[in-house]
Amino acid sequence: MKFDEYASSFEHAVKEFRNEGGKLIAHHGMRTFADPSIRTKDNDTELYYDTVEELSPDIQGLYRFFESPGLAHCALGKVRQPTTVFDALRRWVENGRAPETPPVKSPAANGTIYKRILSPYPQQARYIAGDVAVASSFCCVCRKPRLSACPREEGEHTLNMQYNSVV
Repeated sequence: MKFDEYASSFEHAVKEFRNEGGKLIAHHGMRTFADPSIRTKDNDTELYYDTVEELSPDIQGLYRFFESPGLAHCALGKVRQPTTVFDALRRWVENGRAPETPPVKSPAANGTIYKRILSPYPQQARYIAGDVAVASSFCCVCRKPRLSACPREEGEHTLNMQYNSVV
């Protein structure tokens, strides 16, 4: 298949998914296997989101992409796989409540339950102060200000009453 054929097929699939009322949440850890302090450089999920956004500027109505600091592939890393992502998708499909900063609880190997927020791409969760196991110690900051999904300047945060978490 030539690239033009693939691109045309992909564009059609995205439009059909949107027109059918499809909802998609992608979740991706931000750590590598080799060194857990290094953010993944080649993120195909990020590339896919950017590609879909080019085809469908109203992307937030059908697709949300969240990245998890401290999480590597297949639940390896400082925290394990968040367990509330599916619930957020269900609420979005069944009740029309799109996830903004879904809270996640991640049990660590040492028994600590980390409560965090997932930030919608291109934002990312950043520690601001306090207990690292508590969601209110984090806020979402923009890392790619070129996109409309980052209305605030880096460092600003407001209270998100929907999930009772700092964003």
